[in-house]
Amino acid sequence: MENKNLILIISFIVIVLLAGGFVLLQNQKIAGMQEKDSRLILNNPKIEIIDSEKTESFQYSNGSMPLDCCAEDWQRIRLDKLIGGGQSRLCLFAHPRNNATVNLIYEKIRIKKAISFNTAIADIMVTGQNSPVYIDVYINDVFLERITQLDKRGWFAKDVSTENYENKLADIKLAISSDNNFQRHFCFDTEIID
Repeated sequence: MENKNLILIISFIVIVLLAGGFVLLQNQKIAGMQEKDSRLILNNPKIEIIDSEKTESFQYSNGSMPLDCCAEDWQRIRLDKLIGGGQSRLCLFAHPRNNATVNLIYEKIRIKKAISFNTAIADIMVTGQNSPVYIDVYINDVFLERITQLDKRGWFAKDVSTENYENKLADIKLAISSDNNFQRHFCFDTEIID
C-alpha cells in the first residue's frame, strides 16, 4: 500500500512539473521569446532576392533553399563547407547576384553586445582582381554597418556592435551584394556574442 501511495505521489509530481514546463514553453512562444540559436546560420531566415524589377521570396529550412529554387546550384543558399585560406569551415553559402541584393532576415533574435562575422570567398575563386562582396547589417531595418569581403584568401573576422539593442528581441537583416558576382563563391558564419 505504501509503495502504491509513493508511486501515486511521484506520478502526480511528475505530471505537475511537465504541465508547468509545457505552460511555460507555450507562454514563451506566445510572447515571441523562444530562444533561437546564437549562431545565426543554424536558424531559418526569410530569404528575399531583390532586383530593380521584382522581389522573390524563398523558403529556407533544414539548412538549404529547396533544390528546385534556382536555375543553377551556385544560386542556392545553403549550409556548406568552404575552404578559405586553406581552412575548411561550416558556413552559409550565399553567392551574390548581379544587379540584385540577397536579404537574409532572422526574426525575433535576442540581441547581445555584438554580432561576430567570419567571411570568406572560396580559395579556388580568388584571383585578387574580382569584386568584393558586401554584407550590410540591419537591426529592425536600421542600418548598422557594412562588412566588406575583399577578393583575398582566408577567413576574415569582424564584429558589429549591437549594444544599443542589447537584451531586446529584434529582426536582423543581412543584405548581401557585389558589384560583379563573377566567381563570388561567398560563405560566412555569424554569431550573437556578449
